[in-house]
Amino acid sequence: IYEQQQQQSSSLREQQQQQQTLLQNRQVTKEELQTIYIPMLYKRLKLQPIQYIIGKWDFYDFTIKIRKPMLCPRPETEELVSLVQTDIRLLFRNMEQQQQEEGKNKKKRLRILDVGCGTGAIGIAILKLFPKCVDLVAIDVCKEAVELSMENAHDILGGGFENSVVSKEENDKVVVVMGQGKNGVAHGYDDDRSTYRAILCSAADFTHESKNNRDNNTRNHHPLPPFEFDLVVSNPPYIPSNDMETLTKDVVDYEDVNALCGGGDGMDVIRDIVHRLPEWCSSYDVNGKKEETKSRDCICWMEVDTSHPKLMEEWLSSSSPSSSNTSDEMKRQEDVHMPSKVEFVEGQKDLSGLDRFVKLRIQNHP
Repeated sequence: IYEQQQQQSSSLREQQQQQQTLLQNRQVTKEELQTIYIPMLYKRLKLQPIQYIIGKWDFYDFTIKIRKPMLCPRPETEELVSLVQTDIRLLFRNMEQQQQEEGKNKKKRLRILDVGCGTGAIGIAILKLFPKCVDLVAIDVCKEAVELSMENAHDILGGGFENSVVSKEENDKVVVVMGQGKNGVAHGYDDDRSTYRAILCSAADFTHESKNNRDNNTRNHHPLPPFEFDLVVSNPPYIPSNDMETLTKDVVDYEDVNALCGGGDGMDVIRDIVHRLPEWCSSYDVNGKKEETKSRDCICWMEVDTSHPKLMEEWLSSSSPSSSNTSDEMKRQEDVHMPSKVEFVEGQKDLSGLDRFVKLRIQNHP
């Protein structure tokens, strides 16, 4: 994978150099016109997204690789990163205060889970903002997304860390990108630099609850990492089925429908996430048994459809799944119940004034 990443990075650099000729004060040659720009124009005439045509796009303060069928990062997702950033700073301050009260000198590390990582944009942006003391785990059901997020993490984060190292578990879709520790090992690092890890797994299967789930093929039969997450962030598929027909052709003809459509009310994956939150924020021993004494509260931020903040607030605040405040869609299955310990904190609008983000709190203490 590392050699492939190097070759792809070299190819991308060559393509970037060719594209930059448009910005130079010279005449574009006929050969360049025929081999570079006219093919690009034809692709765009077929409504192929510009991000796919040039193979990259700016997100936050960096440029990220993009390939079909991964979702092209939107400006709203940059807003999600800004909201998460505020809570991460608060979590660090609370951790530092707790350490001072306990008289401990060793820095604690913050654990963050990115559900449905896609290109890796959200997780990479977080680690760019917090290059120290963060361990970020990213999961996605799409093999291509996991591989692309690993590429982007290596190129953007690995290049920013002195003596960066990529560790790959044999026959597994897991890559760790980090600053190399004093012992030169991928695990048990000795410094405080942040880490990025991507795993091929769905939200529903990212669980310690049963052996069947632990052995699920979406994880290639490899053990799950420790949970104990302090913060969960996600831009899940959230478009309701009936709204899919309103999307433009440059979206539905090229981007992964599974990364866009969230089922009848758009909340299929969101429900999986909400029900897993208490577990993701808990501690487990080597046998997969929950350690109640180590469990703690944590925060979840999600980008959602404009109809979801109200639905989620009613769902999580209702005392019964049969409550009149709960939509028919949300109680259509017998196993859809109100998750215990998950509290709706607030909804936030995007810069267009639309309800776009929700913040949840997981009260996971004994």
